[in-house]
Amino acid sequence: MHTQQTLSKYLLEKKLLCLLFLFSTLFLAVAAPLKSYIMQWIIDAPDKQAAILCLFQGIAIILLSHMLEYASRMSFTKMACKSCEQILRQMDET
Repeated sequence: MHTQQTLSKYLLEKKLLCLLFLFSTLFLAVAAPLKSYIMQWIIDAPDKQAAILCLFQGIAIILLSHMLEYASRMSFTKMACKSCEQILRQMDET
């Protein structure tokens, strides 16, 4: 007789994907709100060099935010798809 597994067990079997999703989402929660301050930093810069530095920091934050969004989205999608495939395979076996 087959034992039924819960959905959380299927998701937790993909530990690396879960960790990637968790950390990318947590870091995204910090990086994404910083995007709203970029223009303020540039406007409030005391001189041209500080404004350029703020501009480069803003570009780095935006790139980091986009990379984290991509990693979060892809890891969750892969984790969900692999779990669904595993559930369907188990259902076919019974």
